[in-house]
This record gives sequence, structure tokens and C-alpha cells, in this order.
Amino acid sequence: MADSRSDLECAEILIAKGACNEAVDWSRQFGSDAERAWLECVRSDWMFWIMGHAGIDSRHVVRAAAEIALSVIHLTRTEDRGVCQATIAAALSWCDGIGSAADAARAAADADAAHAAAYAAYAARAAADAAAHADAAAIVRRCVPWSVLRAKVIP
Repeated sequence: MADSRSDLECAEILIAKGACNEAVDWSRQFGSDAERAWLECVRSDWMFWIMGHAGIDSRHVVRAAAEIALSVIHLTRTEDRGVCQATIAAALSWCDGIGSAADAARAAADADAAHAAAYAAYAARAAADAAAHADAAAIVRRCVPWSVLRAKVIP
């Protein structure tokens, strides 16, 4: 169902925000039903892109990223796992209002050395498992429901 506040096509919204041609072309099948596009998207990278361009609260975005990292932490090198877990925990604490942004930033700085390993693990999973993006997209939707995004993308 189209959002009653706008008849804008999903493609028009994405073009106005500067989305890549692949995302714009994919979105055309949804017409003006942006909610359905969000619910059916299996590209977590596109979802993070639109959240960034829509100005979604950082806590939602960080929670989604942290939960995705947590879902693939078993793929990290054993020697990097502890720092990755600490970084994820600090990020989630900040999202919950328990930890400070400084604590999360310090943990992230500590994780710089492990970042490449964590990213490589995610990339390996994505290459080995076509469902990895869909899994990540489901996590994004759980952390950032359509109701949070709608007000930011529908004029």
C-alpha cells in the first residue's frame, strides 16, 4: 500500500537522494510502495545507504551494524574475536543508553586491527552464502522498522 502522504515513486525518492542505478532500477517494481520495497529488500548495503542519506538516528544504525557483526563473529580469527566482541558489546551498550559514546569510540579504536578480519569474514560469508545479504537485511529491518524510516524518506 502506498504511503498516503506521497505519490512519489520509490525510484524518484532514490534518484533525488543520489542512489546507484542498480538500486533505482530494482525499486521501480514497487511503484510508490516504499514500505514494501523496505520489507522486500535483501541488500543490507542499500539499506544502510538509505538510512545514512535519510538521517536515521545513529543508535538504530549502529545497533543494526553491531547485530550483523555479532551474527558473523564466529567467522573471525580466534585471536581477533575478543576485541570484536568487546567492540560489539560497547556499541550495543551505547545504543541501550548504558555505555557512553566515548566508551564505544575507544572500543572501536581498539578494534581497528581486527576490522579487516571481521570485514573479510563477512565478505567470505557473503561470497559463500547468497543468503548472507538477506540475513543481514532481516537484522536491519528488525533494528530499523519501516515506521522509523518512513518519516525520513516520505516527504
